[in-house]
Amino acid sequence: MERSLRRNGDWTNAVFMPPPIRTGRSVTPTRYTKAYARAHGLPAQELLALRELTLFEGLEAEVQEQLARHASLRTFAKNQEIASAADMVSEFHFLVTGTAKVQLQTTGGRKKVVEIVRPGYNFDECMPMHAARQNLHVVAISTARVLSIPKEVVQAALEAHPPLAMRFIRSMSQRMTQLMGELNSHIFDNAMQRFVRYIVCQLVPASQADSSQAVTVTLPAGKAVVASRLSLSPEYFSRMLRQLETEHLIEIDNRSIAIPDLSRLISLYGPQASLRPL
Repeated sequence: MERSLRRNGDWTNAVFMPPPIRTGRSVTPTRYTKAYARAHGLPAQELLALRELTLFEGLEAEVQEQLARHASLRTFAKNQEIASAADMVSEFHFLVTGTAKVQLQTTGGRKKVVEIVRPGYNFDECMPMHAARQNLHVVAISTARVLSIPKEVVQAALEAHPPLAMRFIRSMSQRMTQLMGELNSHIFDNAMQRFVRYIVCQLVPASQADSSQAVTVTLPAGKAVVASRLSLSPEYFSRMLRQLETEHLIEIDNRSIAIPDLSRLISLYGPQASLRPL
């Protein structure tokens, strides 16, 4: 079977291929993956990391292997800079494990968190497509593993494989929808409403947003980072949390926020627009 598959160039159903890897699961490379990689001159760690990413999961083996050949997998310590604006002009950076923040820095040194990135997503799908960039930096919030792929390699794969191109289009469309929702929130919502909207958007599954039962949300980063993400000062954000806790609407335990009755919180402080996650 191995010879026939090699002759036909189709390795998808090979008996020694590793099983599909579900997004977000921490997986140790198996001997089958290593053996397969060695036999075909592929980097095992990069190939396995690529298979964990939502954007590339389930694609043809040929596409995954071509991208993995040019990819690099690196580990960054907490608070270490992962990439700058200049780096993102030439490469796509995908977060495999850990958490990172995308932040803008003014000439005066002030920093604004514009995105908190979780495993399975890249820092900005549109970023490498343009040459001119703002003073933007990506910093690890926790120990993070990042897979980087040169822009020209990804673009060649997009041109050669329409299914991958459609995934990129859907991903960018979702990001644009998210950004439009955030713009509306900053225009029409007050600080408390922005926070409630943000909390609801952290719920998985999204059906929990309609629940009157108790739910628990884990913030993806520390309170100061989340406050910056919501365009709030850390002091104001802390006062807002204390107010909600005093009113018995939330219970705080470090990054964990328990909400006894989500529907009550939404009815009292939720914005008028839809609260469903974008």
